[in-house]
Amino acid sequence: MKTLFSVFCFWLCLGAVVAQENAIPAKDAGQHVGKTIWVLCEVKGFREAREEGKPNFINVGAPYPNHIFTVVTIGDFKEKYELDLASLKDKTILVYGKVEVFKNLPQIKNPEKIVVK
Repeated sequence: MKTLFSVFCFWLCLGAVVAQENAIPAKDAGQHVGKTIWVLCEVKGFREAREEGKPNFINVGAPYPNHIFTVVTIGDFKEKYELDLASLKDKTILVYGKVEVFKNLPQIKNPEKIVVK
């Protein structure tokens, strides 16, 4: 069992390293609209939903309204990934998902994966 856990941890770490090497900087995410990619993000602000079922916003590059990229999570996403949005401020994260545009800004809504560096 210990060996299985070690192998799992190895593959998890390897996946994060590969993701970082293939990640697109957030400032360039708008050039990849419609593609599912890894985006390298520096979190500069956030807004948590006040009601269940409403979106949470992670602002990248600069605080709102000057952000350059947004990560949007809706529903039980925070609980699923055990995310504490306040703890992400000024940290680098890797986000995997489909890049969309909302109000002329690139975003990923409900990413498939988030890795905190």
